[in-house]
Amino acid sequence: MLKLLIPVVAALVATACSDVQLVRLAPPGIIKYEDIAGDKPPNPAIQTIIDERKETAKPRFPKLAETPSLADLPAKRSVAEVDEAIDELEARRAVLEENLAADRAAVEAERQSVEPLIADADTLTEQVDRDEKAAKRERNQ
Repeated sequence: MLKLLIPVVAALVATACSDVQLVRLAPPGIIKYEDIAGDKPPNPAIQTIIDERKETAKPRFPKLAETPSLADLPAKRSVAEVDEAIDELEARRAVLEENLAADRAAVEAERQSVEPLIADADTLTEQVDRDEKAAKRERNQ
């Protein structure tokens, strides 16, 4: 009896669900505005957004006709130009190293100027603790 009832219920459920748009249950992004709109005239604002997205969308595969060829490669630079570029980069590196050394020296000088302040703060903290203890003793007497 149960074996006969299951196919009948399945058939009833299938016919009852045939009018439901199951596409509505799909996650967003799968359903496109064009699919939902059907034969209705599209909203002009939405149509411009769709057209802009189609224009700016990246193709998944490269267009082989647009790939660079050997003729599109940049010309090789001469040895003299390469040597000039190397010399210029080395000069820039020297300037950067000088600036870095100056910055490190400034940081170290600032650190050394702060260390006496830290020592003074420690002595002041100790003095305040002694004064608090003395004041506490005077109050208790």
